[in-house]
Amino acid sequence: ATVVLEVVYWMILFLATAGELICMVYSLILFVDLTIDYINPRELCDRVNDLYWPEFFTHSLLTGMLLARGFYLGFAFSLPLMLFHFRRMQQNRHLLDNTRIFSQVATERRNAMAKLGFYLGLFAYIIVW
Repeated sequence: ATVVLEVVYWMILFLATAGELICMVYSLILFVDLTIDYINPRELCDRVNDLYWPEFFTHSLLTGMLLARGFYLGFAFSLPLMLFHFRRMQQNRHLLDNTRIFSQVATERRNAMAKLGFYLGLFAYIIVW
């Protein structure tokens, strides 16, 4: 039974991190589509905003699971992004506004690329550990 729970634990971490990677790649594709005028700002904001809460809760789950099992290195690696999410929510900047997106697109794309790098690092940590 212990081995089964261990496998389930690592599969949840693996699949959740893979899902986060897919969401970040999708967000980056949407930002590129906006810059080449393939989609309009409202469509981009609706799609990216729909991904925010699932990303936040999935990352919270990942962070909590790492802490609960005593993987403090993974927890310490994961904590800065959690604090970034909390800070953006406190400043009410967690959702994109379609009237200001063109002035924010470079920053938001840079944030999405940084999160993609973070999730790649976390994915590698989960696979190796």
